[in-house]
Amino acid sequence: MSKLSKRIGIWSTLACVALLAPSAGYAAVEFGKQGEPVKLVVGYQPYYTESWSGVVINGKQLWKKYLPPGSTVEFQVGLQGAIIVNAMTGEKQHIGYVGDMPGIVSTFRNLPDRGGTDIRIVATLGTSKQQCNIFLVRNDAPQFKSGKEAVQWMAGKDTSSPHGSCTD
Repeated sequence: MSKLSKRIGIWSTLACVALLAPSAGYAAVEFGKQGEPVKLVVGYQPYYTESWSGVVINGKQLWKKYLPPGSTVEFQVGLQGAIIVNAMTGEKQHIGYVGDMPGIVSTFRNLPDRGGTDIRIVATLGTSKQQCNIFLVRNDAPQFKSGKEAVQWMAGKDTSSPHGSCTD
């Protein structure tokens, strides 16, 4: 991982922490006064590329440098973004690493004026166009001249994708 990638991951997470505190006024969660220790719970998917900065921040305890002394951060594994969004909606997690679809849906489905939790997208970590809309096929599949030809070859074949993902 390059130094720039590490910095982006660290600063993105810190942006989440910094921007989450002002939204606490809308939620039942109380974070205390500025400078007081906080208890944060972070939901992440350790096998999901865009969550790997969470793995590093957790493993190296990088959050300790930026939060008041005595603060704690618990990292909880989620099997998919929808599980993390549900935990955030129930105010059991404060920060969540999720994909685009659960993130977008959570900000609109759970609006505070509808009695929902104030959930905001505050950072985008994964912007690669090469992590969605990809077919993994067997080694003996033909070499395709175009994406259109590959999609036509897939017609009628059984496929699968994780529920709640961008490929769902």
